[in-house]
Amino acid sequence: LRLEGAALPLAKALDGKLDFVVGAYYLNQKDTVVSNLTFGQPIFTFPFVYTAQWSTESIAGFAQASYKVTDRLSLTGGFRYTRDRTEINQLPGSLWLGFFPDSGSVPEKTTASKPSWTVTLDYQATPELMLYIAHRGSWRAGGYNYSVAPINVTAASGGNLYLPETTQDIEIGLKYSGDGLGVPVTFNADFYNQWVKDLQRAAYLLTPAGVSLLTVNVPKAQIRGFEFDASVRPS
Repeated sequence: LRLEGAALPLAKALDGKLDFVVGAYYLNQKDTVVSNLTFGQPIFTFPFVYTAQWSTESIAGFAQASYKVTDRLSLTGGFRYTRDRTEINQLPGSLWLGFFPDSGSVPEKTTASKPSWTVTLDYQATPELMLYIAHRGSWRAGGYNYSVAPINVTAASGGNLYLPETTQDIEIGLKYSGDGLGVPVTFNADFYNQWVKDLQRAAYLLTPAGVSLLTVNVPKAQIRGFEFDASVRPS
């Protein structure tokens, strides 16, 4: 179940200089996974199953507005606050029910609430060319790895919980759309720098029983990049 609604202005505010939107979002979702595996060599094999059900609920409210400071300069700001709840149950037939019988009736649960935002300043240098600088922050919900022992702690402590991932970035770029070359031309280019905390990543760990796939949180990461795309329409 997914519901999303937004209240759009019927007319611009502040003498047509302000556009805005206000809305809310709700998600209620269930997923089931069944993973049949076989451990061992062709002569000595051990079949087993990882099977579990997730329940996810997400509730958020958001607002965004854009204000024309001048005819060429605009400032945009947006904010969203989200609360996410995730729980997981081991289903009948799961390998882990043999070791943790209560994991089929007592779900693991985790809840997190965090903000997301965006701030952008753009300058319309010419009717065809816009320059901008933007700063954004957001996050990705945590959860559980169904193929790891259902202990409600992180992989560092031997469990299957992974924490929310948070990120912030800054971007500077330009957008062009015109016919300065005699034919329609569009191109966009930007540089960005991103900072991430508790980055969610898969990690393979060698154990006496074989190779285990864990979901871990890398403490921090920094990502820099350049993006460019263009199109020319000769006819």
